[in-house]
Amino acid sequence: LGSGGTAEVWEVEDANLNRWALKIFSPTRGMDEQAIRLFKLEFLKTEKLVHPNILRARKYGEYLNRPYIIFDLCDTSIMSMLHEKIHASRILNIKGGGIYQEDELAQIIFQVANALLYLHDHNIVHQDIKPDNILVKTGIRDDHTYMISDFGVSTDIKMTILRDSDILRDSNKGLTPDYASPELYQGVVVTPTDIFALGISIYELCTGRPPISGTSMNTAIALLNNNGSIPDLPEEYSQRFNNIIKKCLELQP
Repeated sequence: LGSGGTAEVWEVEDANLNRWALKIFSPTRGMDEQAIRLFKLEFLKTEKLVHPNILRARKYGEYLNRPYIIFDLCDTSIMSMLHEKIHASRILNIKGGGIYQEDELAQIIFQVANALLYLHDHNIVHQDIKPDNILVKTGIRDDHTYMISDFGVSTDIKMTILRDSDILRDSNKGLTPDYASPELYQGVVVTPTDIFALGISIYELCTGRPPISGTSMNTAIALLNNNGSIPDLPEEYSQRFNNIIKKCLELQP
């Protein structure tokens, strides 16, 4: 289903023909005992989190020093849906305007914010909210449930995996620059970090790109620290909605 610097995700089927998502960490090199111990502790901390908008981790295991987790299987991600909408607009030659409708975005914000509130009440900061990490499950009436994923592995453990596999050594602790808040660049982890990243994600769903996309890490820090302004949303979005996103993107946590 996908791969990154630390893991691969596969769609799998068990003996009863049930389908699951299998996430394998450090799939090519394995991990040392310390990294596995930290990883398992993190899993044990998060497996008890039960919320309709958080992807459920069902089982932990290890094979040849490679930890894996079995998750519920979702249909797609918000990022994939965004790409499909952009592609359809190009085929139909639809120019201008917002990509997602405001009522659709309201549902996404409502569900994801509920999940973030639950995480924050349990003293967990996700640190990597982005459209790729918001998964979608479609119901029998074509209604969507949006679920946060990829929060079970802490920044420290990601760096342990990266160090062991000698890749992405300078990845700034695994953060995704386009969605990272100013304080996260400085190594400060607080709950508003996730709210900032949610604002960036919704902005991208409106426009097709994050507001500071394509900048280097140093340029992004300079922009944000020097009161760089986040552009307004396209005019078809209400001022009330635009204000909500701007509040998410306050530079001071």
